[in-house]
Amino acid sequence: MRGEHLEAADSLQKYPSLDIATQTAISAEYQALHQLVQEKGLYDCPYSEYGKEMARYTALFCIFLWLLHVQWYKTSALFLGMFWQQIMFTAHDAGHRGITGNFIIDTVIAYVVSYWHVYSQPWPRRVLCLAPDPNHHGRRLP
Repeated sequence: MRGEHLEAADSLQKYPSLDIATQTAISAEYQALHQLVQEKGLYDCPYSEYGKEMARYTALFCIFLWLLHVQWYKTSALFLGMFWQQIMFTAHDAGHRGITGNFIIDTVIAYVVSYWHVYSQPWPRRVLCLAPDPNHHGRRLP
């Protein structure tokens, strides 16, 4: 019981008050920041960058295939691992609707990339977004 009181007191010192004046000031600051981000165009997705990424993914995958063909198995595995790690960034961005901003298109992109790499895109969405658990690292994964 005493720990709960200490935690509550600590929260009151760390976080802003819930009164109308404080929350209105926070909201106004957020709106000003949001306006600045919009004016600078930081929400605009540079789609050409995804083209560069696709070139990188293609190069890594082609190098992997060539090294596999010449039977350099360990080196080919290294390039396959780099390809896999890099393409997961695209799945991650798509999972957050960070590519087009369209839920359906980004979900399709995420599922296609996830299918190619046996990475379950719905799993992190379900576990981390819909049912957040602050101790998700300590629990058993599906």
